[in-house]
Amino acid sequence: MNVRHKNKWPDQTQIAREGMDHIVGGECTAAKQGSSSSNPASDDEPSVTAEPEKLNAWLQAVDLEFNPFAPLEAGADSRLSTYLVGHDAFAALWGDWPAFLFAPAGGGKSAFRVRLAYACRAGEDGRRVFPILYHLPRGQMSLDAHLHAIGRAAAHELLLELAWRPGQFEALDMEARCEIRRVFSWNVPGLLDHFLPQLQEDGSPMPIVQAFDPSAVHLPNPPAPARVRALCDALRSLPAATDASPPPKERFKHLLHVLFSLLKRQAVYILVDSIDAHPETIHAPETATEWLRPLIDHFPVWAEQRVFPKLFLPEELDDFLKQDTLNYLTPQIKSAKIEWTPERLAEMLQARVRVASGGEFNSLDAVSSPALHRVEETLIAEVSTPRELLELAERVLLQHVRLAGPTGLLEPEDLEATIALFTSQNRNTEP
Repeated sequence: MNVRHKNKWPDQTQIAREGMDHIVGGECTAAKQGSSSSNPASDDEPSVTAEPEKLNAWLQAVDLEFNPFAPLEAGADSRLSTYLVGHDAFAALWGDWPAFLFAPAGGGKSAFRVRLAYACRAGEDGRRVFPILYHLPRGQMSLDAHLHAIGRAAAHELLLELAWRPGQFEALDMEARCEIRRVFSWNVPGLLDHFLPQLQEDGSPMPIVQAFDPSAVHLPNPPAPARVRALCDALRSLPAATDASPPPKERFKHLLHVLFSLLKRQAVYILVDSIDAHPETIHAPETATEWLRPLIDHFPVWAEQRVFPKLFLPEELDDFLKQDTLNYLTPQIKSAKIEWTPERLAEMLQARVRVASGGEFNSLDAVSSPALHRVEETLIAEVSTPRELLELAERVLLQHVRLAGPTGLLEPEDLEATIALFTSQNRNTEP
């Protein structure tokens, strides 16, 4: 096979969002745990970290521009918007209404959150929507506590968007610029001190992108370095707010003034994720609902303010919310459920291979020997969710380079050994 030019992609798999929040003086968001890819591999299990050079060399040899099955976490996948499937579910999210998206664990909730954030930031359909990525903190909280945390997330998003689109700040007069500076001073006092030196040195939005949301790395039309540095100089020249930070409701009201009146946004979407990232809420819909209740009860007020929460929830919450929460039953709220059929799983895998191959092929059969065929169908028979499928598909590649090195095509024994180990491990972890 001919080897095409390979793009250089930044590595987002080691982002530690909690560490960044600690540096700027905030609460740590809970990272999802339990993915087998995050655990050290056993002696029998191929590891992507053991010999990455071999895997990358093999990918290049078979004309794949990147590993199409990594990373497993959607929040770290900068290319996800190019191969996401299930557009009917996206239609339920992309509009000015509160929305719920339900899916099983590993079933695509965060993937659609990433897709929705991209649509907002890229201005799809000519719309000017400001997304706030809200990874739900641990514990039952009052509305004020939620607004405090949402304000912090909004400040990070505002810096990311200003760094990517400096023109919107350049067009403001001094009074408006000071109002934007006040958003940072009131919600995350140390944010600019932490990130402006990094943005200045790098001449790009990448430091805030990689720390806050790596999926934003491929937004269109990145700014010129000179404009990023000019933004840093302008923000640094503004005095920090000297008045005491007001209560969360007042800070949020001020944020909306900045977004709607000064930056001319049409709506704000609060993207609520990670309710199932905490031990108290896993398989506990009653607890999860109690944690979400202050947000859901506030839907009518937010709608009047052009603020529309989009909640990405585990599937077991669907029926429970219908029984427990009257607001959920109103016609102003839309909902969708992601259901993974074998056909939909195959579509997902094929889309990833198609993008990674530059459109040259869409099946692992194309990088397999004549003795191996219908690879996707064989893999799908062993799993039920996208995350499991991606993990299993990546293991096949790792098994091959572990035994054969960075040469040759996938063989039946690569697939057989991977499935046997996967099945054995799943059997050992069953209750």
